[in-house]
Amino acid sequence: MSKFKCFVIFIVFITISCISNAQMVISTSSTPETMINTCLSVHFDYFGNVYYSGQYSSTGGLSQIGYFSNNSTSSFGLHNGIVICTGNVNSIPGAANNFLSQICSSQSDADLESLFNNDYLDAVSFEYDFIDYADTISYRIIFASEEYNQSVCNPDIDAFAVILSGPGLPAGGKNIALVPGSSSSIGINSINNGSAGPGNVSDSCESLQNASLFIENWPSGSLVGFDGFTTVLNIKHAIIPCEQYHVKFVLADAPDNNYDSGVFIEQKSALTCNPYFETDLANNSGDTIPESNGMATYTLHMLCQTGSERYEPIKISGSAVNDIDFIHMADSIHIPAGSEYGTITLYPINDGVPEPAETFIFAYQLNCSSFQTDTIWIADDDSLTGAEDEHILSEKSLNIYPNPSSGEFYINAIDGSVWDINDISGRKVKSGTVRKNKITTNDIKPGVYLLLINKGTGGIVRLVIAR
Repeated sequence: MSKFKCFVIFIVFITISCISNAQMVISTSSTPETMINTCLSVHFDYFGNVYYSGQYSSTGGLSQIGYFSNNSTSSFGLHNGIVICTGNVNSIPGAANNFLSQICSSQSDADLESLFNNDYLDAVSFEYDFIDYADTISYRIIFASEEYNQSVCNPDIDAFAVILSGPGLPAGGKNIALVPGSSSSIGINSINNGSAGPGNVSDSCESLQNASLFIENWPSGSLVGFDGFTTVLNIKHAIIPCEQYHVKFVLADAPDNNYDSGVFIEQKSALTCNPYFETDLANNSGDTIPESNGMATYTLHMLCQTGSERYEPIKISGSAVNDIDFIHMADSIHIPAGSEYGTITLYPINDGVPEPAETFIFAYQLNCSSFQTDTIWIADDDSLTGAEDEHILSEKSLNIYPNPSSGEFYINAIDGSVWDINDISGRKVKSGTVRKNKITTNDIKPGVYLLLINKGTGGIVRLVIAR
């Protein structure tokens, strides 16, 4: 093989304003360690022991690592971050029909040799230690190669791995750079156009079924010189929160220095949500709510959406007792799929027993060492609520029937009264207003729920929905 291409995007790290008319730029002005820290260290409780191995030049010479920026609206899905390449990253931007070929070094990599049982050249890698409060580490990457499409199903192909090591993982670590939903390593033999190249060896094919993850760049592509590249891939793996791990990104040519490959890692793609919560008190006086009709709603903001629902753990403490001084509160907040926030509400129980004010402490762990907390007081003093509207029902006068019901409840509340239905843990499942003294719950699955009229000031009653 005599041809070399590396997939990289080019950013001028310190003069972004000068590249508005360019589609791709790459900068090597910062050291590899600075690039890695700038792009990937965000949000970790600990990030250190950064190490880079490969060619590097800060003055435009041969460099296998760079900072890329993509200002194009093309199908290339990442905008900026780190790129590593088995050739010179400075040669990457441009047309797909550019002929890129450069020998970097005779350097191999022991981890790749062990994983794929092959000999390698032009190896480039970076690695670091980290501690994270999250339970998953993830990266958004694009793999690109000049070996497309002629070398598909060839045993001697360039190799890429992300090796994660630490608690709960095998000795020597585990390659987590896998095709989503499979055990196949990311490369041209697993993600391609669905056709084997000339001179293929059938046993070398990992898959020809991932064409939806492949973008053909040859011959008309104008963004990068690689003949093909993947769509944006999300590689991830479970970790134990607050334990130290080590990760290594490594890429190399096999078995010669030609037809090279590149990997783009999105800036801050390992970033997890930076959560915080807000407290909203009802019928309160400062940070005190009355036992008779007080309420405290906690809204947890995750600052990012998730494709599936999640339950974020919370901690509650204080002198007030769950199920005795307030209606049962769960130990987590439900974040619906596609949402950036979830809520949970504290409803005091009016037991009619004179007693000193009690504390309720709500806490959410932000990272391995700190919590966000909020303390409120639950008091017997009904005067905290002020004068009540004559149209608002008291808890004692609230009447709803039939109960249980298969879907329609009748209530002695005036039309227009606002109601919420929460599950037994305090999570809201539906809201509405009273119409013709009726509440309809046909779309709620059977179970026991709490009905609150006029944001709790009108009373709380248990609903039993049966089918």
